[in-house]
Amino acid sequence: MDTFEYAQIATAVSSALIALVALGLAIYEGRSNRQHNRLSLKPSLVMETSTTNSPPTISATIVNAGLGPAVIQNIQFFHHGTELVGDLEYELREAISKILEKFMVESTSVSIMNPGYVSRASSENNIVMIKVLPQEPTCIDNLKELLNVIDVRIEYQSFYGEPDEYDSRES
Repeated sequence: MDTFEYAQIATAVSSALIALVALGLAIYEGRSNRQHNRLSLKPSLVMETSTTNSPPTISATIVNAGLGPAVIQNIQFFHHGTELVGDLEYELREAISKILEKFMVESTSVSIMNPGYVSRASSENNIVMIKVLPQEPTCIDNLKELLNVIDVRIEYQSFYGEPDEYDSRES
């Protein structure tokens, strides 16, 4: 074998090595990009309680604080640690009525997200909204404390199928 043949073999081996490194880098970049996309579209559900003074109102809202949509898989409510079963909207309304017995309330609305519901990024879904009569604005703080006996657990997943959950008992 002469020098020219060695040069051809070295060139061929170098080309193959460069091609393998390029392929490996492309696979790494593809996986990295895929992971980034999954994290970029990850939903994150949280519950927020807010109040307003005019009219005196308190509300509990599920907020999707993540960047992607959340597909609701299951939702559970607990009153004093006991799970509400059956018609959740009715049971939740009843539990709230018991809490509100001593307060002068103008209206109460309850809304439940059913399995299959898609909560888009940055969306807010009111679960409970209570309007207090104008002569009772000082009871808002008391109501906020009383509503802490109601907890929610939501199982949801991203559009990539990755499961997650929010449980207000752990917050």
